[in-house]
Amino acid sequence: MGVVESTEVPIFRDQEGKARALILRYDPDGGVFVRYGEREDGSWEWTGFRLTAAEVALLKEFFNRIDPLHVQRLESGRRDRG
Repeated sequence: MGVVESTEVPIFRDQEGKARALILRYDPDGGVFVRYGEREDGSWEWTGFRLTAAEVALLKEFFNRIDPLHVQRLESGRRDRG
């Protein structure tokens, strides 16, 4: 089944001030894929696991509460490093 949602959530900056992000994708069957840990070459690590429908709903609610200005500031920082 195809991915129905993809959400990028900034979670922290590393010691050099580089923005790190978590990207969550999930499907209606509860399959969840998380992109994390940007490597030196710019590629990302991925992991996958299964969640219940209730857990997916909880994640959706959490991501919907993220401060959009915080996200915008981190995105702006990414563009600045060019």
